Amino acid sequence: MPRWGLTKEQRESRPWGIEPKLLAPDKTITDPIHGEVFVTELERRIIDTRSFQRLRRIRQLGTAHLVYPSATNSRFSHALGALRAAQNILDVVLDQRNNKERVPDIFDQWRDDANYDKKKIDAQIARAVVLCRLGALLHDLGHVPFGHTLEDDLNLLEAHDKNEERFEHYWSEIEQTSGIKLDKRLVRCLRIIVLSDLNKDKPKDEGKKKEELPLEFRFVKDLVGNTICADLLDYLPRDHYFSGLPAQLGRRFLDGSYVRKSTEKYHPSRFTIRLYRNKRYRVDVVTELYKYLQYRYELTERVLYHHAKLAADVMLGKLVNAWRQSLLAEVKSDSARVNWAEEKLNKSVQDILEARVREKGDDALLEQLVEEARGKKSDDWPVVAKVGDALLRRRLYKLLVRCTSAGDRAEDIYQVFGSRDNRAALEAKVAQFVGIDPSQVALWIPSPKMREKVPQVIVQSKSGTRILAHESSSKGREIIESHHKLWSIALYVEPEIKGLDEEVLLAALADELEIDWDAPVAGSAKLADVLASRAAKAEGLDDAESRLLRQALAASEQLMNFRTGKAMTYEDLFEVAADRAKRIKKTRKKKR
Repeated sequence: MPRWGLTKEQRESRPWGIEPKLLAPDKTITDPIHGEVFVTELERRIIDTRSFQRLRRIRQLGTAHLVYPSATNSRFSHALGALRAAQNILDVVLDQRNNKERVPDIFDQWRDDANYDKKKIDAQIARAVVLCRLGALLHDLGHVPFGHTLEDDLNLLEAHDKNEERFEHYWSEIEQTSGIKLDKRLVRCLRIIVLSDLNKDKPKDEGKKKEELPLEFRFVKDLVGNTICADLLDYLPRDHYFSGLPAQLGRRFLDGSYVRKSTEKYHPSRFTIRLYRNKRYRVDVVTELYKYLQYRYELTERVLYHHAKLAADVMLGKLVNAWRQSLLAEVKSDSARVNWAEEKLNKSVQDILEARVREKGDDALLEQLVEEARGKKSDDWPVVAKVGDALLRRRLYKLLVRCTSAGDRAEDIYQVFGSRDNRAALEAKVAQFVGIDPSQVALWIPSPKMREKVPQVIVQSKSGTRILAHESSSKGREIIESHHKLWSIALYVEPEIKGLDEEVLLAALADELEIDWDAPVAGSAKLADVLASRAAKAEGLDDAESRLLRQALAASEQLMNFRTGKAMTYEDLFEVAADRAKRIKKTRKKKR
């Protein structure tokens, strides 16, 4: 296949109605991962637009550069790399018919359907190639500053792969400034590829039919964004390279891949990797597939969930939530909006947030917010200024403690405290309890999925085709289990908080979350334990009396009120504990 994707004859077939000159070779871009990336005039025009160029200012690994200084690679370079990786895979599947072990594929089907008419065959292949290359180039178009952190981890913005309005905004700008107007069918297909999670988690009775690619092009979505795909084949070596982590990844496992016919009963028109060649099971192919997934896990473990990166991420959460609250207060104070319902007010603020992040890069957003916040004193703007400035200066919150033992309850805990509002409410409650500012404490409560990517690539074994995740393999199970074991709750605090009673803070959160912090930490007990221990020591109670006091406090109305949300301070509860300790002491004296 040509490095630019299409032969002269295929360009002249005008795939999707595109003029041949727009599909002609235009530019060669040097890349540290692939060597060279070849783009057509159409692709170059898209790349030159403002909406695409902004991806230069959005880091692929978010705040990881605060841990790994060279991890500054951008969404822009990844998009170009994904384009090259997509062409590499296309080269393999289009050329597999020339291999000694060729299997009947969708391109044979197209040839038969076209009665061996070369022009018709060229036109159909050209449509697939154009769709695949553009899909790979645009697959991350919807990313905004710190996207995965703010969208997936902290639930502060709608996810880029579900955000229809954001895609339409960027695509409209691309069409207006590039001077191109693509066929509506092509744009619809690109939209389905880019918004890959659009239909996930939607109720079946919502009445909206799930959007899918035309059956003959279903494999394109696999090539761009399935488990083993152009996206992964670029970002895995790229992220390891720029993080400085070692990685040795091969591509020969793709040699036996092909696209199934659209008439197949199972997995029609799907990109498929053969595990059997020369009538034998290729263990090396399976090993290489899982090697990619293992490297992906290690990237998650060592980079994406490094404790210092997570410190920056929870600070981002604090900043954006404070920014949101400040905007909400301003919107509410607007006389034209004073009578708006809460839902309408929240939607208005979310629209403002969305509009601001759409046009900025990582650092520009932080710098602008800090500058804007410095001129305002009311509401939560001071928090925006303080936390934003700390991030820009790399003055990160410190990790105080983790809980890794509640994995079996991860879904339940995330259901209650994973949302933006519930997490912020819990932080505010315990901050008030120990007498510190809510901005000084931050919880990390991630989704139990931990960005896990179940291997959905289609493989062909001796017994037939199936999803890789369904193939019996201890390696696959180990990788998935490793992702699950990564899950933990982490508590971060602003460094050098004056007068912070860490033991009480940890005990209060342990009560609220119903967890035990990892040992050894000072204050791994529950709140009743801490109160009883301190009050018993103050009154000189013996061990039996201390246990009695602890039991009384655990069942006390005051502690129950705290657990159910009533605002109070540690001093309030300690006063209750001290009073009960004195009564127990008096009882002892009477017995004597």
